[in-house]
Amino acid sequence: MRTEPKQETRGLRRPLAVVGLSLFAAMLCLTLMGSVRAAVVLSVMSGAVFAGGLLCFRSRHPLFLCTASGAVLAGCLLFLLSWLLAVAPAERLPGEQVEISAVVSAFPERSENRRRYYVTARAVANGVRVPGKVRLSLPAGDDRRCDFAADLRPGDRVTFTGTLYVLGGKNADVQRSFRSRRLFLGAYPTKAVTLDPTERLSLWGRFLALREGAIRRLKTRFSGDVGGVLIALLFGEKSALSADSYRSFRDSGVAHLLAVSGMHLTLWVLLLQELLRRRGVGMRTAALVSMAVTVLVMAFAMFSGSVLRAGFMLLLYLFGAILHRGSDGLNSLGFASLVCLLLNPFLAGNVGFVLSVLSVFAMFAFAAPLSQRLLAFLRVKRPAWRRLLVLGCESVCVSACVSVVTAPVLIYAFGRVSLVSVLTNLLFLPLAAPLLVCAGVSLLLGGVPLLGAAVCTLTRLFALLALKLASAVSSLPFAAISCEKTHAVTALACTLCCFGLLGLILQTDRRGQRKKALAAALSALLVCCLTVPGIAEAGTVRLVMLQAGEGSCVFLQQGSDAALLQFDCDDYHADLAVDALEARGVTLRAAVLSGTPNDTLLLSRLSPETVILSAGAQASALPAGTPLSSSNTFIFGPFNLRSVTDGVLFEGRGHTFFLSDTHLLTASDGEQTIHTDAANARFSTAQDGLVLVCSKNGTLRLRGENNWHILMKKNSNGT
Repeated sequence: MRTEPKQETRGLRRPLAVVGLSLFAAMLCLTLMGSVRAAVVLSVMSGAVFAGGLLCFRSRHPLFLCTASGAVLAGCLLFLLSWLLAVAPAERLPGEQVEISAVVSAFPERSENRRRYYVTARAVANGVRVPGKVRLSLPAGDDRRCDFAADLRPGDRVTFTGTLYVLGGKNADVQRSFRSRRLFLGAYPTKAVTLDPTERLSLWGRFLALREGAIRRLKTRFSGDVGGVLIALLFGEKSALSADSYRSFRDSGVAHLLAVSGMHLTLWVLLLQELLRRRGVGMRTAALVSMAVTVLVMAFAMFSGSVLRAGFMLLLYLFGAILHRGSDGLNSLGFASLVCLLLNPFLAGNVGFVLSVLSVFAMFAFAAPLSQRLLAFLRVKRPAWRRLLVLGCESVCVSACVSVVTAPVLIYAFGRVSLVSVLTNLLFLPLAAPLLVCAGVSLLLGGVPLLGAAVCTLTRLFALLALKLASAVSSLPFAAISCEKTHAVTALACTLCCFGLLGLILQTDRRGQRKKALAAALSALLVCCLTVPGIAEAGTVRLVMLQAGEGSCVFLQQGSDAALLQFDCDDYHADLAVDALEARGVTLRAAVLSGTPNDTLLLSRLSPETVILSAGAQASALPAGTPLSSSNTFIFGPFNLRSVTDGVLFEGRGHTFFLSDTHLLTASDGEQTIHTDAANARFSTAQDGLVLVCSKNGTLRLRGENNWHILMKKNSNGT
C-alpha cells in the first residue's frame, strides 16, 4: 500500500514582524484616510482574506496570509474603537462652554503672546466627557484671565470655564499630529482660571521639573544655536534651535539626529555596558541596569514616537540577553510597533514614528542583504582593508536604502526632500557619537571647575562643526527640492521600482527571473506615468490660502520661493499658519504686512528678505531691524506685485490680477472680469491656461484637499 508523503507545515520565521508591521500598515492607511467607512471596508476585505486562508490551509503560504490579514482586521477594529471613544465625542464638543477641573500635565509652551498648557480633565460639569488632554491657551501677561502670577507647574490643579474647539481646525494633517499626542480639544477660558494651592507636585511633575532644570542649564552654558543643537540631541526639543539652523539640518538630510531615537539609545546603552563590564558586573545585572537607563532616556525625550519605537526594541533585546536568547531585527521592530500602537492607536499619524519604523525596516530588510552581496562581490582578503570596506558598505547601503524608503513620507509630510542625504550622513557619521557623548558629559560635569570648562569648550567646538557642516551642505545647489503633496505618489512608485530592481539583484536562483523582470518593468512604467504630471506642473505659480480663523493668510509659491500677500490671523491661527509655512520649507522672499501684533511672530520665525507695508500701516508697529522695502513693488516669478490700497496688484505676461479680502479682479488683453459674490463656487478657465477660483460670499476660497488651486500655468508657447 502506497502512502503519500506528509506535507511539511511551514511555520512563520518572523511572526512578530508579520503581526506588528501588518498592524502598522493598516493603522497608517486608516489614519491617513481618517474615515470610518474606509475602516469598515478594509475590515471586510481582510476578514475575507483571513477566511480564505483558513479554507485553503494546504496552499503554499496560508499561515502568512492568515496572520497578516488577521492583524489588519485587528487594526481596523482598534481604529474603529478608538474613533468611537475619542474622535467622535471630540467632534461633538466644539463651541460648548463647560467648566473643567483639571491637572496640569506639562510645562507650558510659550510663544510671543501666548502660553499653552496641557491639562488632563478630572471633572467636567454637566457630565460632559472630554477625551484625552485639553490644550488651555492663555494670553501672555494677561492677569485678568488667571488669579495667580506665576506659571503653572505640572501637578497643579486648576478650574476654569472655557469654550472648546477642535485642535487643528479642518486641516487633516494638523489634526493627525495632535491626535498622535492624545490631544483632541483646545479651550479658550471665558472666566478667570483659578488655582488650587493644596495640590502637591506629583512624582511625574518632579521629574519634569528636573528635565526643565537640565534644559535651562544647557541654555545657560551654551547660547544660541549651539545650545539648541545640544538640547535637541539630548531631549528632542527643537524649540531652542533657530529656524535657519533647523532648515539646514533638514535640507542636508540629517534632521533625524535632532530627534532622540535608536542611535541615541544604543550609544548610551553601549557606553553603560562597557563601564559595567570593566567594573566586573555580570551580564544579567548589566542588562537590568541598561533597561532602567533606557526607560529613563525615553522619559527625558517625553516618550515621543521615535524614542518609543527604539526603546521597546532595545528593551526586548536586553530582555533576551537576560534569558540568553538572541533577537531578530524585524521581529523586534514588529514587537515595538505592536506595543506602540496598542498603547496609542493614533501614533500612526506621528511623522517621527512612521519615519522611525520605515527607516529600521529598510535597514534590516534591504540594507543588510545588499551590503552582504556587495562584500561577497568585492572579495577583499586583507583584514584591515576588509574592516574598512565593511564599514563603508554598510554605511552607504543603510543611508541609501533609508533615504529611498522615507522619501514618500517626507514629501507628503513636509513637501521637501534632501538629495544629498546619503553624502551628509556619511560626513556626520564620525561626528554624531562624539557630539552626543560630549553633550551628556557637559550636562553632568559642566559645573565642575576646570574640567567642566574644558568639556564645555570641546562640546561647543563639535556643535559648531555640526552647524557649519549642515549649513555648507544645505547651501549646495539642489541640495533639497520642494515637492507638492501629490508627488508623494510618484516617490512611492519610485521606491517600489528601486526595491523591485534590488530584489532582482539579490536573487540567488534563476527561477522566476522573467516574472520579476516584468514586475520591475511595470514598476518603471508606473513611475513614468506618475511623474509626467509633476513635470508638466514645473514652474507653476500657486496661490495658497491657509486656515486662518477669522482672518486670512494668503501667499504665492513657486518651487521653494514664497511671497506672503496677507497675514491677518487671530493668535491661535497665526501660530498654525507660521507652522504650515515652516513645514513647507519655503524661503520667504517678500511679505506684505499690515502692522498687526502677530507680525512680530512672523518676522522672528520666518525672516522675510523684504517687508512691504500695506496701505495705512505704520512702520513703528514693526520691530527694529525689519528689512523694509523703499518701494511698494517687488518681483515674484512672472509677476510684478504692488501693494495698493485695500489689496495687492499682480502684473505680468499681459495679465493683471487684484486680490483683496472681498474680491478677485482679473484683466487680460483689455478685458476685465470681476469675481465677487458668486452664487455657487466654481472654476473659470481661460483659453490661455489661467485657472481662476471664484469667491463665495464675497471671500476668496480655495477648495480642494490641498487647500490650493493653480493660479497660473505655462502655456505651449512658454508663457
